[in-house]
Amino acid sequence: MTPVSLLMTPVSLLMTPVSLFMTPVSLFMTPVSLLMTPVSLFMTPVSLLMTPVSLLMTAHDTGVSAHDTGVSAHDTGVSAHDTGVSAHDTGVSAHDTGVSVHDTGVSLHTPAPPAQIGLKVFVRSTPQGLSEID
Repeated sequence: MTPVSLLMTPVSLLMTPVSLFMTPVSLFMTPVSLLMTPVSLFMTPVSLLMTPVSLLMTAHDTGVSAHDTGVSAHDTGVSAHDTGVSAHDTGVSAHDTGVSVHDTGVSLHTPAPPAQIGLKVFVRSTPQGLSEID
């Protein structure tokens, strides 16, 4: 035996159980590989065509873009348009609460009647001018 052969004998002994285990795996994968070959043949030219398009679109489809990430104020819960924080759809709004000057007695459009002290004064017109009557 040559020295190389002496070195390879323990390696061969170690690889025998691995080979026995891999035989059924190989038998299972062969039909899968045969099925995938036409798919791979079809996808190769598609991939080649899409590479330049992908390079051109890199700046538009990254996670840095404010249009397609969760950082955008248009599509997250942070938006004032679709959360309970919005002044348009909560009880905090001046348009739909009793705090509004449009629908309370505080409104400048519907003033409260003048306060009456309880003293009535009648005025009569005379030729000398106005005079009070108690």
